[in-house]
Amino acid sequence: MRVTEVKDFFPQEILDKILSIANNNEFVDINYSVASGIRKKLDLWDLDVKQDIEKFCDSVIKTAVDHPVIINDAVLWKDEPGFSMNNHVDNYGVHLAIQIYLNDNDNFGTIFKMDGSDKIIKYGLNRGYINHNYLEPRIVHSVPKCNYKRLSLYIMYAKADKDGNPIDLENEQANMK
Repeated sequence: MRVTEVKDFFPQEILDKILSIANNNEFVDINYSVASGIRKKLDLWDLDVKQDIEKFCDSVIKTAVDHPVIINDAVLWKDEPGFSMNNHVDNYGVHLAIQIYLNDNDNFGTIFKMDGSDKIIKYGLNRGYINHNYLEPRIVHSVPKCNYKRLSLYIMYAKADKDGNPIDLENEQANMK
């Protein structure tokens, strides 16, 4: 399956650590060419919780992927009311992505255009999706305009070689053209 919806994803202990970091740290504004509105980011790469996230997610990913992958980013996103993201596909550097929503409200989640219809990932605490971006064709997805603040964790994986080193698929794709 190219997109897997998940719920009750993280164990409570890890979820509590993530939420504590989200509630007690400053986020920085970022801009995306396919987005409208305000999205803020908090990088988790150098924080202790990253190891908890990586260990847990790696155990989930190993059952879903038949080739080596390595986590290459883990960030918190805070989307302000009015934020939206147009239809887009992730770049080839995002081999696999996990997005877990971290609060409950009446926002839409992410909408994936698959098999001639829309697959809507329900928004809610500890819910989200795993996107297998390495499968072709890559899936177009979007975020409808938010009515309330959205808080989520976005984890990106790169394809890895047999030694666990990331493979730069962005350059590999460019060389194929």
